Amino acid sequence: MKEQLQKDFDNIIKNLSLSQRDTEIKQFYLDNFINKGFPNRRDENWKFSDLNQIIKKKYWGIKFL
Repeated sequence: MKEQLQKDFDNIIKNLSLSQRDTEIKQFYLDNFINKGFPNRRDENWKFSDLNQIIKKKYWGIKFL
């Protein structure tokens, strides 16, 4: 899979008119993705708020249904 991702990346970069710096940045993030994979709940725990806790709290007189 890693080889295919890199091959696809190289084909796409060839067809774009990007600066060397932009290409390096994109390569950095591709390498990061290849090493870490897709983010999961543990990696992005801050995105998963418990709505029940939020609804149960009273915020300046706002009432939730």
